[in-house]
Amino acid sequence: MRRRTKPITFLIYAMLLSIFIRWWLYWEALFSIPIGPYLVYFSEFVVTGGVLILLINGYVEIRNFTKFAILLFYFLLLHGFLVTLFREEYRILDIIISAWYVTLPFLFISVLPFAQKKILKYLLALTLGWFSIQVIFGSLGLLIGISQTLVYDEYANVYRVNNTLGGPTAGAQNAFLLLLTFLELDTDHRKLKIILVVLVLVALILNFSRSVWIEIILLTGYLLYKSLKGKTSSFRPREVLYAIIIGGLIIFLQRTSIFVAIQARLSKVSTTESDIRRLNKISYAIGVIKTYNYQWFGTGFGTSYLRSWIPESTKPILKGFSSTFTLSNYYLLSPHNTYLVFLGEIGFVGLLLVFGLFIKYIYPKIKFSNFALFGVFVVLATTMMTETTLFLPNSLYAFAMLLWAGASSTIKRTETQI
Repeated sequence: MRRRTKPITFLIYAMLLSIFIRWWLYWEALFSIPIGPYLVYFSEFVVTGGVLILLINGYVEIRNFTKFAILLFYFLLLHGFLVTLFREEYRILDIIISAWYVTLPFLFISVLPFAQKKILKYLLALTLGWFSIQVIFGSLGLLIGISQTLVYDEYANVYRVNNTLGGPTAGAQNAFLLLLTFLELDTDHRKLKIILVVLVLVALILNFSRSVWIEIILLTGYLLYKSLKGKTSSFRPREVLYAIIIGGLIIFLQRTSIFVAIQARLSKVSTTESDIRRLNKISYAIGVIKTYNYQWFGTGFGTSYLRSWIPESTKPILKGFSSTFTLSNYYLLSPHNTYLVFLGEIGFVGLLLVFGLFIKYIYPKIKFSNFALFGVFVVLATTMMTETTLFLPNSLYAFAMLLWAGASSTIKRTETQI
């Protein structure tokens, strides 16, 4: 790693801030601010330019992450071009753009210096605090007059709201990953940690996302296991457990409203109808994959309309952060299952190769982490089973930062053992 000059340090700060500013303004940027979508484009250009400058000049912090990202990028390109040769449609631009914005977050964390842990912790605390305030105040109906687009649904007079990190479910899943990242990095500020975990836990419950409720249960079980294991380290799972208990008590004390709202969420007719629609779309996606024999090699990364927010008849260029995104067409085709989309685009062979690259280059760097490896398990077991949000830059940056935090813990523990 070369010695960083002031311009390089400034560039790193610019990339970090461009990502966090987009998170802080995400929902409002897409739906309330006329120039909002350009903030998303601006962030991508800043990170792209910054990453290329740092890589060209040899500023690499974690070479394994760089190797993973580059190999993944070239595989997706080569695979997409070869598969496209056997199709009637040639979506070369789709393949290039999709491959780049999926690998960009991994390139970003490969050049992000560990010296930025302190500033990253504060940025994460601000982001999680802003997320919690939006959701908690929004659930009380205090944001209706500010922005109508923030209110997503209502259960027993408790509002389910969109938030700074995305829609109710996607935003909550992103917040959960950012919370794990914060916990991975922060081993000192006990009071801040407990307060933040309490706020985020309450907000996650009030997001009324069933997959996120499962993630909270998994986190509680993981912390109980770590506490009973009782190994001494800078990681103190009991502190986080205390925060979860406090958050649970807050929810319990509000049982007359929140418990009724949770029951209403689980029993609402629209919830059942949504489940049926999802199952139908999963069945439809499986049918499409089998009918056209996509299960082995797929259609090329970024070319499947199974994950597109754009109608089938529309060429899905720049999907994921396209200005043509609307809430009304999101539920047209997406099966809400990342594995099915992967299967349709890169096939079973490609899926095995991607997992192989992850195990070879990423796993060794996070295997001694406190939360990163657990976070990967949660993503595989819940997020990828119920959503396709990991195809979006917002979610990918949250996931990538968790891996970076896990790598910092692994390196620190390895140095301690030596």
